[in-house]
Amino acid sequence: MSAPTRPEAGTDGASVGALFGSVTRDLSSLVREELTLAHAELRGEASRTGRAVATFAAAVVAGGFALLFLSAGLWAALTVPLGPAWAGLAVGVLWTLLALVMYRTGRARLRAIRPGRPPAARPE
Repeated sequence: MSAPTRPEAGTDGASVGALFGSVTRDLSSLVREELTLAHAELRGEASRTGRAVATFAAAVVAGGFALLFLSAGLWAALTVPLGPAWAGLAVGVLWTLLALVMYRTGRARLRAIRPGRPPAARPE
């Protein structure tokens, strides 16, 4: 006759079902805690990202005002040799040419993007 089997140390005679239930509860608790931690980390990242975007927006507004006042200054400087109408036209043509170059550059970059290709295969 064989000796009766004893439960292993630490199980205190619990059944397999009880052990499985305990592991399931512990795993569920661990997943919930990890999700809570990930949520808190994402919230912090979103807050920092929002501040960075606001800073960039403020820089764009400040840059717009700088361009406005520099354009007005260029117009005023060109008024003496060219007259006010021709100076305004010259500044307008300068900005139009700059806008055309930026438009064509942006369009070329967008056309170079092929949605199905991996980023390494895309030309810069």
